[in-house]
Amino acid sequence: RKHREQKKKPKTTPNETLAALEQRIAQAEEKKIALERRIAHAFERRDQRDGRSAAKQLEHTKALIDGLYEKWLAGSS
Repeated sequence: RKHREQKKKPKTTPNETLAALEQRIAQAEEKKIALERRIAHAFERRDQRDGRSAAKQLEHTKALIDGLYEKWLAGSS
């Protein structure tokens, strides 16, 4: 077997890491807002399929946000 070279990630400073987390949090928060609007509009149109789909995506997005905030808190202390 040939040894595969692993790509090394460039080292980042803690500030760069926090900035990247903050950017990901902001993007996820925007997605959350968009999904909440989509759910409201779907149920106004009585499109339960789209509403349920968006609600499922919203739950995943909320979990992502919670995880990102946990990482951010751990990195900022």
